[in-house]
Amino acid sequence: MKDISALGNKNTPIEGGRGILDSKSILAALLKIRYQGLVGFEYEKDAKDPVPGLAESVGFIKGLLLGMKS
Repeated sequence: MKDISALGNKNTPIEGGRGILDSKSILAALLKIRYQGLVGFEYEKDAKDPVPGLAESVGFIKGLLLGMKS
């Protein structure tokens, strides 16, 4: 999972949920096919201190998954 700000030459890495990646649809598709593998995160925005941005991205995905439970 890697979010970016825009398509094209002016895209920049950004925290998950702040960009254009349709994370909810991706997660829904993975749940629909009962995906059992791993999903990794890529976060390149703050190479010297990636933990805060990565934590935000993981938290966003966890929140989406909790909201998708039925």
